[in-house]
Amino acid sequence: ETNVRFTVSWYYRMPTRSDEMVEYELLATMDADWTLVLREKSKQRAQNGEIIFSKPKIDTFRLRIQWTSETDRGEYYCVISSWSRQRNNSWIRIKDVASMPVSILWSTQDYTLTVEAVKLKPFFMAGHTFEMTCKVSSQNIKTPRYSVLITAMKSLSDRTRSNGTTRIISLNQDSVVRREDWTDQD
Repeated sequence: ETNVRFTVSWYYRMPTRSDEMVEYELLATMDADWTLVLREKSKQRAQNGEIIFSKPKIDTFRLRIQWTSETDRGEYYCVISSWSRQRNNSWIRIKDVASMPVSILWSTQDYTLTVEAVKLKPFFMAGHTFEMTCKVSSQNIKTPRYSVLITAMKSLSDRTRSNGTTRIISLNQDSVVRREDWTDQD
């Protein structure tokens, strides 16, 4: 068995303005026996598998954040502590070495969603077929999923519903079509 062991502590600091000082927050520690002690900030996400602390090699410790979000932006660093075995088999910390901080930053861009409705047939009267398309486009949405609700506005003379709008048909994110509160009498 080796006479030197390593432990690690991971720290996080949220991004700040240059004139603002914010302390680093301890996320977790892992000892040489792989015992992981989670702090409040990382506990729930680690239990959900979103934050993974691991030790792939005897001298390598890893922090992995899956599905990063705005709250993960900031600086991260680790402190490796080396421990030496004493003659009585106890362990004493001999040195702490901190890494340089690693930044997780990205530019934030507003999400944009545009919908365009186009009537396909220019002429419409009772008894004819009405057809329209709705085209959606998005920017800065990684994997968009859309749902659609088609409504009809009642004319001012025919306001049988309180708001004058009738929900006709919907399409959810799983492509399930549902007939809403529209009937042939509407």
